[in-house]
Amino acid sequence: MAKALSSTLTPLIILTMTIITSTILYSSFTQTFGSITSSPETAYNIEILQTVNGSTSQIILYNPNTFPVKLTDVIVGNTSKPFKIKYANLTECRENLIPANSMAILEISTPIEGQKTIYLKSYEKIIAYYSKGP
Repeated sequence: MAKALSSTLTPLIILTMTIITSTILYSSFTQTFGSITSSPETAYNIEILQTVNGSTSQIILYNPNTFPVKLTDVIVGNTSKPFKIKYANLTECRENLIPANSMAILEISTPIEGQKTIYLKSYEKIIAYYSKGP
């Protein structure tokens, strides 16, 4: 009887200790590194290759698709910002299109330094995002 009770309680004790340890580790992790968030799903796989900060910030984008993608909104932090898209030779792209299979330069008219998140949208769909650690 004692052996049966012991073999029943041992897994329960191990499970309880695992839950307590996991809770403590998660709590200390989030205090140190910030909360764990999932990445948003992007619509067209636009890649952010590099960011350059300044009075006018620049982000180098790459469109691996076989079709151009129109950028309709740039959200820095929680605010929509004015922007322009330029080709590599710095001429302005028509209608804010990121050309197919090529790179483009996104110019944002404000500094992005210190911002934790930047979302690039095409008709309300997130096409790329930049997220800086805590």
